[in-house]
Amino acid sequence: MIVILLNSIYFSIKLRFPQLKIKAMLKTLTDEEKTDGISSLDTLFMSLAAKIGVGSLAGVAFSIYYGGIGTLFWIFIFSFFIAINSYLENYLAIKYKINDGKYYKGGPAYYIKNGLNNKVLSYIYAIILIFTFLFGFLTIQNNTITKFVNISYQIPIVITSFIVTMISFYFILRGLKSISSLCNKIVPVMSIVYLIIGIIILILNFNHVGEFLTEIVNNAFNHKSFLTGFISSLIIGIQKSIFSSEAGVGTGAIASATTSCSDPKKQGIIGIIGTYFINIVITFLTGIIIYFSNYKEVFFSNINGIEITSYAFSYHLGEFGSLILLILIVLFAFSSIVTGYYYLESNLKIFTSNKILILILKLITIIVLFYGGIISSNTIWNIIDWCIGILLLINIYSIFKLRDEIK
Repeated sequence: MIVILLNSIYFSIKLRFPQLKIKAMLKTLTDEEKTDGISSLDTLFMSLAAKIGVGSLAGVAFSIYYGGIGTLFWIFIFSFFIAINSYLENYLAIKYKINDGKYYKGGPAYYIKNGLNNKVLSYIYAIILIFTFLFGFLTIQNNTITKFVNISYQIPIVITSFIVTMISFYFILRGLKSISSLCNKIVPVMSIVYLIIGIIILILNFNHVGEFLTEIVNNAFNHKSFLTGFISSLIIGIQKSIFSSEAGVGTGAIASATTSCSDPKKQGIIGIIGTYFINIVITFLTGIIIYFSNYKEVFFSNINGIEITSYAFSYHLGEFGSLILLILIVLFAFSSIVTGYYYLESNLKIFTSNKILILILKLITIIVLFYGGIISSNTIWNIIDWCIGILLLINIYSIFKLRDEIK
C-alpha cells in the first residue's frame, strides 16, 4: 500500500495529474474509432468485464462487513491516487505491444521484457499472473455464482459449477474476438441495470442519504476505536480499492494491448475512466444497497461477501431482487471468467505460442474453474490477496524504472 501510494503521488506530480483531465476523458469516450480489430472502447469493456466481476458485488460487501461503512470513504479517496497507475500501465502496454497475428498482445510481462530488457522478471510476473487468475480471480467468480445459487435456490453447487464451466469453455475456445464481442454486449447491459437498481434504492431512501454520507465519514475517522475503526476501515478500504480496480496490478494493460489504437495517451485515459467507474460509481451503488438494509443484524459465517449483497437485494426488492441479483452475478462473473482466461493465454504466449500448450491451458482452466466453484471461498480470497501484492510490487517497480518513457 505504501509503495503504490508513493508511486501514485510521484507520477501524479510528474505528469501533472492526468486523473483530473475530465475533458480528455469525455473526448476519449465520444471519439469514433473505425477498425476491423479491437478498438479502445472495446478494451475498456474487456477491462471492465474482468474487473467489475464479483469484486464489486461480493468484495465491497466483504469490506463493509469487516471494516465498516467507512471503508467506502477510503476507497473513493484512494481511487483518485491509484487511477494514475492505470494510466501508466496502459501507456506502456501500447508502447511495447507486439503483433499477434490479426490482433496485438502485451501488458506488464511484455514491457518488462522489451522495455526493461529483464527477461527473468518478465517470466516471474507471467507465471504469478497465470497462477493468480487460475486459482484466484477465475475461481472466485465461479465460487460466487455457485454459492449464491445454492443459498437462494438450493441447487447443488456441483451442478451449477459444471454449467458455468461448460458455457465458459465454449467462449474460451472461440478466441479473443469472441470474448471482446461478448464483453461489448454484456458490460453496458449489466452496468445500466445495476445503475437503475442503485438509483431506485437511493430514491426510496432519499431522506436518509445525509445520514448515509455522514456515517461514511464518521466511521472512516472513528477515533473512539482507533484500531478497529479508523485503522481497519483505512486498510480494508485501500486493499479493496486496489482489488476492485486492479490499478497498478497490470491486468488492465493486458486488455489495452489488444487494441489497434497506437496512441498511448488515449489508452492511458481509458485506464483512468475504468478505475473511476469501478471504484466510485459501482462501489457507491453497492454501498447504498447494503447500507439501507439491516445487514448489521444478520450473522454470516465463512463469508464470500455475496451473502450480504444477496440479503440486501432481497431486503429491498423481495424475491424479484434475488432474481435480478442472480442475473447480475452471472453476467458480472461470467464476463470476468472469459476475459480472465484471455489474460492467462496472453501471458503464456510470453513463453510459447504452441497451439497444443494453449489447448492444454484451456483444459487446465476448465478443470480448475469447476473445482473453484466447490472449495472454500476464504481459501480463494487469501490466494488473491497474496498474489495481488506480489504482482503489484513487480509492476510498480517496472513502471518506475521506465518512468522516462512515459509522457
